[in-house]
Order: sequence, then C-alpha cells, then structure tokens
Amino acid sequence: MPRFLVFAGTTEGREALELLSRCGCETVACVATEYGGEVLPELPGLAVHTGRMGRGEMEKMMACGRFDGVLDATHPYAVEATENIRAACDGAAVPYLRILRTDAGLPRCVQVTNTAEAARYLASTVGKVLLTTGCKDLNLYTSIPDYRERLCPRVLPAAESLERCLQLGYRPQNIVCMQGPFSEEMNLAILRSLGATCLVTKNSGEAGGFWEKCEAARKAGAELVVIGRPGESGGVTMDELPRLLRERWGLEVPAKKKESPSEAYFPMFVRLAGRDVAVVGAGEIAARRINTLLEFGCRIHVIAPEASLSVQNLSESGKIDLTVREYHAGDCAGCALAVAATDCREVNHRVYEECTAAGIPVSVADCRAECSFYFPGVVRSGPAVIGVTASGTDHHLASAITRKIKAFLSSIVEK
Repeated sequence: MPRFLVFAGTTEGREALELLSRCGCETVACVATEYGGEVLPELPGLAVHTGRMGRGEMEKMMACGRFDGVLDATHPYAVEATENIRAACDGAAVPYLRILRTDAGLPRCVQVTNTAEAARYLASTVGKVLLTTGCKDLNLYTSIPDYRERLCPRVLPAAESLERCLQLGYRPQNIVCMQGPFSEEMNLAILRSLGATCLVTKNSGEAGGFWEKCEAARKAGAELVVIGRPGESGGVTMDELPRLLRERWGLEVPAKKKESPSEAYFPMFVRLAGRDVAVVGAGEIAARRINTLLEFGCRIHVIAPEASLSVQNLSESGKIDLTVREYHAGDCAGCALAVAATDCREVNHRVYEECTAAGIPVSVADCRAECSFYFPGVVRSGPAVIGVTASGTDHHLASAITRKIKAFLSSIVEK
C-alpha cells in the first residue's frame, strides 16, 4: 500500500489525510507548530511530524521515509515552503503533487499584490485596521508610522504567535488571539468591538473563510483590502485528487455515496418563535448555529463544559441561556429541536439517541447519518426566507450557493 508524506496545516491538508486514510494508506503529516498538530484528525496509520524544516531536512526525511508520493497542501501564500518542498522532492526523487485551493473570486475591494504594498496603502489611510493575514509578515506593517495605535492583528491562540506580535511592538489591547473558522457574525463583532474601519485579508477562498470576512466588512462599513494570490502552475484541487490517486498510484478510492431522490430531506419550514431549542456544544460551529437560530425568536439553551468567547458574549447579553457543565441525559427534554455540535463523538451520539427516543428533531454536526434534519444555510430578506442544503454531502457547495443567493436576493425582494 502506498505511503505518503503530506504537508498539511490547512483545510485541504486535513481533507487529503482523511481521503488517504479511507484508501488505507500510511501517512506522515508535517505541520509547522504543535497547535497545527493538535487540530489534525486522529486517523489510522497517521503519524505527525511537528516543526519547521528547511529544504535539506525535507529531502532527508523524504529519502529515509520511503514515500511513494508527497502532497503539498500548504497555504496558497506559503510560496517559500512550496518551493522548498518541490525542490526536496526533486532531490529525493519522490513524486510531487501540489493541492490547489479553488479561487473564490473578488468582491468590491482595494486589491494589492503583496503585504508590502498593503502596508504602503494603509500608511496613506486613517483609522483602525483588522489584520487577518497571520503573523508571518507582521514585521512589514511596522513601517506604518502609527502602526502601534492603528493595527490590530488577529492570530492563532498559540504562544509563539502572541510572542511575535509583542516583540514587534503591537499593543496587547489590539491583539486578537483566536482560532477560526470565523463566522460572518464573529468577524462583524470583532470589527465593531475594535472600532476598525478597514479589514485586510488574503484571497484565501472558501476554506479560509474569505467570504465571511468580506460580508462582515461590508456590513460594518469597513474598507476591504485584499492581498492577491501568488501565481501557481500545475497541481490539482481536492475535487480532482481522487482521480489522480487512482491514475498515478492505482489506489481504490471509496466513492462518495450519492443521494437518491427519495433519500433527500424534505424542506419543511417550522415556527420556532417562543419555543425551546437545545444546543449541546459552545465552540465556533455551535456559535454559527446559535446565531442563525436567534433570527427566529426561539429560546436557546446551550450546554457545554466550556464556551467560546462569542457564545459567552451571547449569554452575557441575555440572548441565550448558557449552562457550563457536561451534557446530561434529559437536557433536550421538551425542546422543539436540538443541535449536537461538540468535538466529542460520544457526546454527540448520546444527544442523537436521546432526541431520537423522544421524537425531537436533531442535527448532529459530525455525523450526517444521525441527522433527522440538516442545518441549512439561511438567507433572509424581508419576508423571504431561503434554506439551502446539499443533503449533508457537500458543505462547501451549500455555502457557495447560500452566498450567491444572498448577493442578489435583496435586489428582488422589498424589505
């Protein structure tokens, strides 16, 4: 069975590892930081290597590891890393394959070609700026005369990220340390809490939460500055990867089960105003579900041993009822519907079992088969409400359709 080395740390990297695992392959995932390793899925046959490597170290690993192929799923903007990986593959005579991220296109914005150009542009403006471009190039923004007062970098909640910000002179009160993905509502809340009049982002695509940032900037009335992608030649997208695995390495790639028309779920709209809804979990996925449900006037009861900042803020503002403890049997009793969105498979399954026995509709975030309803993408404009789902099989497709509907619905519906 082929053995692969995957340079991960991105959504595509995690998806590639899961695909290779389904094919029964042994894999080694390379991530730059310990935090990157922590967010990788636990998969059969997966080993994780943590730490940044130069070309020589990569080449030595490839030569000693007896790999049949190397998948480069690093970030689209990690140009130096990609060059090193490609060169190391040539030196070790190991087949190389670049995983490309689908381009999201661009809304109305200020387009710049790189971070240095973004810094030059910001130097000609006034007002606070939310930087969502990571910590690697934060040094380039220090050329802006008043960067300490104006610039607010959002970085991963890792010690090395915070330490870099502080070493470069960014003020602690302007540093946002949080783990994505970020919903539109969370981006909007951060912009407003900082008083930011500009948001800087990379064109990181659907997987990088690009459109959620764009829409939040629009709603906040903040200027959007987009750093364009470096040009890439060659490679395949995640949609094309199964074909390449079959053709190049002879792998039997398990086909995705297609929904038959009779298996698709009927789109029923129900009244939730004044009714109880249980949400088990309080991370970012749960936060997105909660913010959607709040638009429909239900009483939301959240149960989780710990809560993200966004969920804590909703509780403190009286919008939801938050119980900070482990899930107990009976927590969903009497509810109109329930959502299981924890990071623990066992807990989510217990919620599913309770709700199924009590006849309570339930959406289980990590198991399509246990959903009695799929949580849809929701678009509202005036009295019009549109729910979008890909029958639980393709979240990216549902998100893309929701975004496109949202873009033009307001032009045909009077509020």
